[in-house]
Amino acid sequence: MFDSDHIRYVDLHLLTGQVDLILEALELYAFNLHKVWAVSRDDELEELRNALLFHTYEGILDKYKNSSY
Repeated sequence: MFDSDHIRYVDLHLLTGQVDLILEALELYAFNLHKVWAVSRDDELEELRNALLFHTYEGILDKYKNSSY
């Protein structure tokens, strides 16, 4: 279950292949999220989920692009 009250920062060290996998999973999750919420809408929750998804994806992508490998 989605619980916005228990969000905290986590420091992870991942291999580039793991980052690729996470980014692809987030893209698939976003696609499925839009399909599910098209059927059952709660606009406030959908907006929060989309914001968190976008922030997570962009944050991982930014760290990945700026990493030295």
